[in-house]
Amino acid sequence: MLKLTIIMPSFNRGQYIREALDSVFCQQTNYQFKIIIADDASTDNTLEIIKEYKDKYPDKIEIWTSEKNQGLHQNILRVYRNIKTDYWTVLDPDDYWTDNLLIQKALVFFENNKEWTIYAANINVIDQTTNDKRQTTNMPYVRLKPKYKIIDSSFQDYLNGKAVLSCTQASFYRNIFNDELFNKMAQIDLEIAKQAFRGDSFRNAVHLYKGNAHFVNEICAVYRITGTGLWTAISEFAKNNLNTLIFMVLFKFFDEKYPQLKRFAYKTFNINKNIILSIIKGNYEKGILSEAQIDAFFYLLKQFIQNPVSTDDKSISLKNKIRLKIYGYLKSKVSEKGLD
Repeated sequence: MLKLTIIMPSFNRGQYIREALDSVFCQQTNYQFKIIIADDASTDNTLEIIKEYKDKYPDKIEIWTSEKNQGLHQNILRVYRNIKTDYWTVLDPDDYWTDNLLIQKALVFFENNKEWTIYAANINVIDQTTNDKRQTTNMPYVRLKPKYKIIDSSFQDYLNGKAVLSCTQASFYRNIFNDELFNKMAQIDLEIAKQAFRGDSFRNAVHLYKGNAHFVNEICAVYRITGTGLWTAISEFAKNNLNTLIFMVLFKFFDEKYPQLKRFAYKTFNINKNIILSIIKGNYEKGILSEAQIDAFFYLLKQFIQNPVSTDDKSISLKNKIRLKIYGYLKSKVSEKGLD
């Protein structure tokens, strides 16, 4: 009986995907699994390689193709809706597992601990964008002292900023997806909200809401920074915008019950606010921001002004309310000084 679905969203990753697939088929487990490779109209040799592995492992691989590129959100959401197994995970095709017992460890834990919805372990990060070898190897994603072998986290820990979680390559999930969850996702009316649903932050939050997370401090995989990924390829300003948006969407998703989520959003937004003010004052060089990033920032600014973090929160100051009224002027000034 199938127990685990491994999702592999692919787009032009022919250079790396063999290593990812080999790391799956090296797994020593008595649990049945399948890999759904959702290819988003790759134009390199990715599909050729995938079909080669499909011929070798016909019962283990499903290939989903697209006629045109639809972006990670739609590519991965179509797989979410079709997960029929008890458990699932995502392995990006430019990363790979190093622990051949990873599936076995994760699923044995889930089978024996019904209240847990996340199993996670640590990974090494390899940064291929730098020539400094000191930064390319043996860089754990979660930096904990060796004495911390196992850490369990609850949703309350998450709201307190104390949950210990990992990233895509080392996170396994109990399948809690259902029509109710997907319908709720569709009801979030924030612009560009779809960006929030595609990654770890949303997956971790909704699963922690339904159970606990179990983190094992041992290296099980490699996260490869190539400089072309959806996260690693964007600027720090864009990352702050995206993190702000994610917490705003989570705040909405959980029916605005948890103001901590909105405060998390404002914390990352505030970093970019200071950058914007510096640009207006002429303290930053031209060309550091794109028009899309500026648009995203001012969209988020409007959200915070129209819906303050709390009625008595001093972080939403009178100055910010004035900024909203002169929104068009501010935006034009930032565009003038922040773009080439």
